[in-house]
Amino acid sequence: MRNEGSLIMEDEIKYEAVTIDNLDQVAIAAAQWGMNRSVGWLKRILFDPTVDDLTQDTVRGHMAIQQGTRKLVAVQCYYYQPVFFKKQKMLAESGCIMGADSNFAAEIFCVLEENKKSMMKTNIFIVNDLANIKSFSIHRFFHSAQPPFGGANTYLIAVADVRAYISSVLNHALKRNGRIALALKQVSMGIGNVVSRPLQWIINGGRIAISRMRGFKIERAMSFDSDRYKSFWARFLDSNSGLVSSREPTRMKWLFDESLKAENIYLYFAIREGSVEGYVLVRRMPQLNGELFEVMDICAVGNNVSCLKSLACRVKREVSKLGGSRLNLYCYMDNVKDWFSGYTGKLDHECSLCRIDLPEIFNSLKCGEGWFFGPLDGERCMGYGGYIDL
Repeated sequence: MRNEGSLIMEDEIKYEAVTIDNLDQVAIAAAQWGMNRSVGWLKRILFDPTVDDLTQDTVRGHMAIQQGTRKLVAVQCYYYQPVFFKKQKMLAESGCIMGADSNFAAEIFCVLEENKKSMMKTNIFIVNDLANIKSFSIHRFFHSAQPPFGGANTYLIAVADVRAYISSVLNHALKRNGRIALALKQVSMGIGNVVSRPLQWIINGGRIAISRMRGFKIERAMSFDSDRYKSFWARFLDSNSGLVSSREPTRMKWLFDESLKAENIYLYFAIREGSVEGYVLVRRMPQLNGELFEVMDICAVGNNVSCLKSLACRVKREVSKLGGSRLNLYCYMDNVKDWFSGYTGKLDHECSLCRIDLPEIFNSLKCGEGWFFGPLDGERCMGYGGYIDL
């Protein structure tokens, strides 16, 4: 029979650091709270090797662990993200995988306090995949952060294939007519797809013509590890006038090359006179029979609007070829409609927050300089929800 002292010891909560050696514990706990992440995913986002020249911190968050059962009851990971202001490389901080057992909800604040003790303080904080209003409120309070300029709860939905319209009409009919529409939906969709193909071929041909008229050839690439991409990044950085997350070749290869090999994401270069002038990275989201794709990153040398338009237009054709019908774009700033056309959707809460402590960078962002606030500026670029591929 245990005495009262042993009971107290068994229920005691202690805090342990998240390191590269215990990511399996984080993955198990996160999955229980609806955040399915592989150890590989955690390693990629938390231990980006391109920050090693900026920090020697080996800790990436803390776990609250009940001593008697060794149960992980709360966790919050932080990580470092490399950014450039003009050509100066700097360190930003971010966070991911925040959760707690319902019986230990208050422990999340204790974990955050532990993080505050060990985290290397930076002048830039950014997070862009806040799952709900609770996580938004906690991060906003704890990091003294605000939604970025232009708001962070809107996104754009582009139609990549006319099948999206057919699906929308049939879904509307299904809601109105119930069983009758359900019985006819598959047949109607099949007929609609056949009838719509000639129209879609014409649209896709026009998309190719538009990119060529602008002087760009769009090519699919299988890796960021190429001399053409290295040249692109060097020229991009030379033209950078503000804040931008690092697209160093080593970093992009670390984050995405395995997914490119698995064909869970697709990379397209915009080529002009033999040089890469821009690229777009899209991810297949395994829902709606694989018909939904999402832009994970897009940029061009000098933020060239003509190049961005060519990429956005042409990638709709590529998504259509891959069987997709819709292409979503999250997290970008107000000027997004200069180069990406689509319907506007709204989330019920902001999914991005930032804190910029340096007036020069803050004012630069207000003026629209640089290339910041997108899926790459945080964890969203690595997939989210049930759509994690690593």
